[in-house]
Amino acid sequence: MNIDPPEKNSGEVALADWLELVATLSGDRAANLDLIADAADIAEDTEIDDIADDDAANEALIEAVTEEIRRRARVLHEAAYPFRMSANGEVLHLKNDLTYGQEAYLACLVINHSWTSGKLLAPTKLTDAEAREARNHFEILTAVAAIGIANGPAFLLGTNRRGAAGLLQRVSEICAHVGEGRARAALDPAAPARANDDSVDVLAVETENDGPPHRSFWFCQSAAGANFDSKPIINEIEKFMEIWMEVRPAHTNGALFFPAIVDDNFLRYNTRRLGQMYHRLRLPLQAQRGFELLAADAALLHYVDDVNAPKVWLSTYLARAGRGVAL
Repeated sequence: MNIDPPEKNSGEVALADWLELVATLSGDRAANLDLIADAADIAEDTEIDDIADDDAANEALIEAVTEEIRRRARVLHEAAYPFRMSANGEVLHLKNDLTYGQEAYLACLVINHSWTSGKLLAPTKLTDAEAREARNHFEILTAVAAIGIANGPAFLLGTNRRGAAGLLQRVSEICAHVGEGRARAALDPAAPARANDDSVDVLAVETENDGPPHRSFWFCQSAAGANFDSKPIINEIEKFMEIWMEVRPAHTNGALFFPAIVDDNFLRYNTRRLGQMYHRLRLPLQAQRGFELLAADAALLHYVDDVNAPKVWLSTYLARAGRGVAL
């Protein structure tokens, strides 16, 4: 299956990821939890001195991984977590008929583990071409999730391919659409000619019912690569408004979207630098909420040709990787 076997000391997050990958790529859409201990023993290639102690350690390891899977199911709810445990708690199953949020989770899982530090090995990991496409589709997931956060319109700036002039026009259209802020009448001399999005992939607006000033303009960064923690969106907001806006919105927030799972300490330490962070335990649920809002009002999403493009990309990858899962 070309998945790097886990080591027992990898931690329950990495081990749960490995189990999810096995369930995703296996022919029966399932992974037995006992596989964790078996695969880890093979990976570590160690002699077992005391079978009783080893069995107890394996049971504790499986229980820790089981609790991590339960945690994921709790925080993402039924609508956004694509796996379920069997009634006896021994097998992890990939669900049928996945929701948009569940597909977003799987996309994050595959992208995350195609990084150099991930578990997927060639040819199962994303090819260079697939990884380039993944960045574009992850931007769409970011835009849909931003709707879920803002409960208002989202605008994908990354699809602009006309440089600074096109970006200025797009900012002008956004401000006119939401009724707050105003783009510069002419390009600022400091505006880079090739600035397609100027480090802001998505703008989403959390609107007020009686009109502007709105609750917040969300400046969002979509970071599909392993260097996601080097993209502090908070540092980009002031610069973006200075270069592209004559009149600024009254309230702003920054958000970073990425496919890995990080712990609470990472979030506490980095939030002031990286913005509100939407990792794999947050993004899928917001993407599901955004998709449901879009079902009621398709006009909430701007500059995206096909909101379902990430699903098509994921299905194509799974078929190529040997699964052919019907999504």
